[in-house]
Amino acid sequence: MFTKLVLFSKKYMPWVYKPIRAFIFPMYLKFFRNKKLSSFTEKVLYNFKFSGISFKIWLNPENGFVDQEIFTAGVYEPEVLMMYKEYLKPGQTYVDIGANIGQHALYAAALVGSFGKVVAYEPIKSLFAQLSNSKFQNNFTNMELVNKAIGQTPGEAQIHINVKNNRYFVEEIF
Repeated sequence: MFTKLVLFSKKYMPWVYKPIRAFIFPMYLKFFRNKKLSSFTEKVLYNFKFSGISFKIWLNPENGFVDQEIFTAGVYEPEVLMMYKEYLKPGQTYVDIGANIGQHALYAAALVGSFGKVVAYEPIKSLFAQLSNSKFQNNFTNMELVNKAIGQTPGEAQIHINVKNNRYFVEEIF
């Protein structure tokens, strides 16, 4: 019903459509996003599908934004994945530095295929474990995962985690 009202107002009453698009529609989307998020209370193996590519990815509500975005919207950074689909070809190599839970690396692994290679670096142990579980779930033998950070000089560094990105994070890294 709401969609029909929006389409009707766009066509016949543009002066009504602008406020709907600017104010009401975002509130409508936020309401349904929050409703869906309320059911995201434990780790889940999510069937990811985007632009003809599909795989399974583990999502954890404790991680915050990236996992929540995939759970509610189905994809995180779709414009980046579209660029990957345009430029990554079977047999190529993709390197992901700071792989997080691995949506980009898993997508790339599907694109480059069994003759390609994906190398993904993730220094945070819990995110690395989550990515490792997703790799295993998909039997992506073309992925090499490394539980280390990448930087200009060798040594140790402290990682600062944004509370919005991970609400419950307290752990050592590498």
